[in-house]
Amino acid sequence: MGSYYGAETCEFVGLFLLSQLKEIDANVGLYRDDGLAACRLTPRQAENTKKRICEVFQNYGLTITIEANKKIVNFLNVTLDLRNDSYKPYKKPNDNVSYIHKCSNHPPVVIKNLPKSVMKRINTNLKNEEIFNHAAPIYTEALKRSGFNQNFKFNKDKEENNKNKEDRKKRSRKITWFNPPFSDSVSSNVAKIFFSMIDRHFPKTNKLHKTFNRVKVSYICMPNVNQTSTYITTGCNLR
Repeated sequence: MGSYYGAETCEFVGLFLLSQLKEIDANVGLYRDDGLAACRLTPRQAENTKKRICEVFQNYGLTITIEANKKIVNFLNVTLDLRNDSYKPYKKPNDNVSYIHKCSNHPPVVIKNLPKSVMKRINTNLKNEEIFNHAAPIYTEALKRSGFNQNFKFNKDKEENNKNKEDRKKRSRKITWFNPPFSDSVSSNVAKIFFSMIDRHFPKTNKLHKTFNRVKVSYICMPNVNQTSTYITTGCNLR
């Protein structure tokens, strides 16, 4: 599960196992190796369903740990509460929230949009303003430690905004992305140079102009300095 292929394999296996649970009287969801099911069964019926799920996994040489008859669950980064029909952000007890510093060597667009992304995520992962006022300070303090001065506000219209996004027609476009690595030490405007090369080598008279006219640029982050240093040192030792 640590690699890309491990995660993709987990997705395929999970989809297959979900297909084997179609007869289970519950709404079952799965993300990688974490699953969640909601049902309206009695405690005894829920235990019987639990046994049936375990049998399905055992038939394929797999084991699974299930906790049944719970009203509150922590699933991924959200706490779900059936008692009052609410949900809120969840983090492990010893997990310290931290973000990249405002003056770090990251693309400007990443640093600029970080507070907005955090606020959007918090608003998405909670139900009402009361929960927001209780959960938001943890993330605002983490942003302040990273040099950001951002005051979060609860988005009362988030449900309406989500509905409008779903109703909005999506137009799919074939876009080719150029992802150069970003570093503050590079003074050249790489994106500008790249686009000028495209204009020069693929003018409007070129057959490939329409294809390369759909190119966009998005900078990617450089590897960690410590990791890079280790790699270079190892290479020198081999020589």
